[in-house]
Amino acid sequence: VVGLRDSRDVETDAGVTRPLLGPGDVVGVDGAQAVRMVPADGATDVAANYLPFVELAVPDLPWMFTPAQATATNRLRPWLVLVCVEQRDGIDYDANGQPLPVLRLSGDDAAVELPDLAESWAWVHVQSMVRGQDIAAEAEGGTGAVTARLLCPRRLHQDRTYRAALVPAFDVGRAAGLGEDVSTFSSKGPESAASLRMGPTIVAPGEDGPGAIAAGPNTRGLAVLSGT
Repeated sequence: VVGLRDSRDVETDAGVTRPLLGPGDVVGVDGAQAVRMVPADGATDVAANYLPFVELAVPDLPWMFTPAQATATNRLRPWLVLVCVEQRDGIDYDANGQPLPVLRLSGDDAAVELPDLAESWAWVHVQSMVRGQDIAAEAEGGTGAVTARLLCPRRLHQDRTYRAALVPAFDVGRAAGLGEDVSTFSSKGPESAASLRMGPTIVAPGEDGPGAIAAGPNTRGLAVLSGT
């Protein structure tokens, strides 16, 4: 908004209203964005003290569509998080879900398997391999020296198989991933972890879709959570 003074010496404001893209405008992430996944897809020799994580090529992507503001202590929630769920009875995967495959969990299973959204700000950061004064140039050039890293706050146990996915952390993003009408959603989305805790449905990565993995992210697209 720009302040103006007209010919009658009256001050007024002039501005242009432009829509901003949010999580409801995103239904997938290009698989090429995932430049590193730990543990690797299909890994069987995973260290017990490692947390699963994925690194994205665009360093500000986790916050790019966040429809919220940072707190007074500079804690800004990302619009997507990394989840890693065990492949077992009660957790179903539908590769034919639209617009993305669907991973279904009961409410009880979701409470055990999914992270707390209230802490999502703590599990994402920018990872830089260069000096501070070089970060902007390296990020702009897309050299891979500066990436976004999303971690899943859970330990992987021996002799178990897991499926990992990027999950939108706002209700409107969840609805978009399930092909639902997003026009009735507020721009801000949920205020707490409730939307992630209560939902039985996650839309798992798209594109070729993930196969069974021993312990490691397979982030070929975007994952989404829905509540009932």
